[in-house]
Amino acid sequence: VNSGNTSSGTTTKGFWFEWVTLPASATWNPGIPYVIKSSVAVPAGRTLTVTPGTVVKFQSGVINVSGSLTAQGTPANRIYFTSLEDDSVGGDTNATSTLPAPGDYNGLVFNAGSSGNLFETVLRYGGGLAGVVRQSNGTTTMSHVRVMNNANGLKREEGSMTVSQSSIHNNTSFGLSSNSFA
Repeated sequence: VNSGNTSSGTTTKGFWFEWVTLPASATWNPGIPYVIKSSVAVPAGRTLTVTPGTVVKFQSGVINVSGSLTAQGTPANRIYFTSLEDDSVGGDTNATSTLPAPGDYNGLVFNAGSSGNLFETVLRYGGGLAGVVRQSNGTTTMSHVRVMNNANGLKREEGSMTVSQSSIHNNTSFGLSSNSFA
């Protein structure tokens, strides 16, 4: 559990993850950004909880959920899933002057048996392969979510995806794609 940490200096800042499978349920707290270099897997029976104000940046890659992902922000402390190139939240994490672009990373993938609950969360500059949120199966509920500036927005292939009171805009390919609508 990360709590009360800070960083300084001119080198790259963040908790970096490369090909990680969570060995137990985990809680990510605000402070130093979390950086996904390639992949973080949340196996069945485990939960990743992202608390209000937390910033998760992606160099590329994905959070691959077979268990549960809970990201419950507040209007005053939203949770951000964004590009490593995005210096507007979490600071200059990669220690270079960069500009984010749609498709900088893949996003969140929900698999069979998974569950996701996103509230007051911002998802931007992702969707490189399918969607910044790809529902390949499982159940995902999103409310008061901002899906913006992605290559591809929300993609539902199978399972249940509920989206309410959210803003989906400025995505270069699609905002919402589904194999079927109920």
